Amino acid sequence: MYFNTKYRKRKKIFITIVSWIATIGIAIGLAWGFVNYIGQTSYMTGESMKPTLKNGQLVFVHKLGYHFKEPERFDVIVFENNKNNNSHFYIKRIIGLPGETVQIADGEVYINGKQLTGTPFKEKIVTSGLATEVMELDEDEYFVMGDNANNSEDSRSANIGNIKRENIIGKIRCD
Repeated sequence: MYFNTKYRKRKKIFITIVSWIATIGIAIGLAWGFVNYIGQTSYMTGESMKPTLKNGQLVFVHKLGYHFKEPERFDVIVFENNKNNNSHFYIKRIIGLPGETVQIADGEVYINGKQLTGTPFKEKIVTSGLATEVMELDEDEYFVMGDNANNSEDSRSANIGNIKRENIIGKIRCD
């Protein structure tokens, strides 16, 4: 009888440990799936998206949405730099869409030769950078800019350039 009681206690402890391991494993699996496929948090670094986002602001990146639809003009996105795989993430606003032409002239953005209206830029754009000449976007490229256009490293810069679709991580909701 003593042996039977001891065996039951060990079996109960074993089942409890296995149950805890399974629960922890499931929680880790769900967290991994959420971060890799649904969303994650990121911090805004710098002043390039002022006044929409502030330096140090925590934002939620929606990853799942772009599995069902393509990014749209004026979406605020998080992306990896095409040119440097070891860099941090960037947060910018989509201005030019695949297949379009983009140019910045006289402080204004032109898409396919027409002035873009409804932009969040408060001032005339001082630096045209790569967009001084007409830039044609490939079928998987986006042209992005910071809302604080005169204080932003974005698609106008050779360090960033046009953003490939595969480098877009997700969308940020800015309300």
